[in-house]
Amino acid sequence: MTAIDQAKQKLLELIEHFDSMKHRLQEKPAVGAKDLLFGDVVILNKTEPDPYEGKFIERRAVRTALPQVYTWLFRQFFEILSPLPGYGRHKEEVFGRLGNTLAMAEADETLDANEKVSRVFQDFWEICQDLVEGRLKSFDAAFGAEIMDDYLNRSLKSGFVDQATFEHLVFGGSQK
Repeated sequence: MTAIDQAKQKLLELIEHFDSMKHRLQEKPAVGAKDLLFGDVVILNKTEPDPYEGKFIERRAVRTALPQVYTWLFRQFFEILSPLPGYGRHKEEVFGRLGNTLAMAEADETLDANEKVSRVFQDFWEICQDLVEGRLKSFDAAFGAEIMDDYLNRSLKSGFVDQATFEHLVFGGSQK
């Protein structure tokens, strides 16, 4: 089985697992894990102070109403991504990009919680493909937790579809 096939299988399992877990995750306290970094990303709730603000080494704070859900998801994403070729070199870009997608989804008041999660899943799958196919690019060094994704035209990230369409496109047929 190829690396991308393995990632696809793990993503399918993650989506199914997430569907069974999401309500329990939402019931947990909406508190970010201030000491848990994904690349240079820390996930916080909308009112928590940024523990890295003004520090010598800055981190990318992503604010969400459901930090406990996204912290759990990002942990699962790490498990899928870490064996992929190039992950170690690009981990800051990978999680920075996921953080950007989450921040964009959070800023869109027309999206419900499921649509926001769907956008993060979709970008995650694109990242898996970019890693395996060698298309992911990142800075050799950057200041202030900057990543290449920060400089992309935002319209490039506007082609999101609903979760059912995404699952059909990636996995084919009905997955339920």
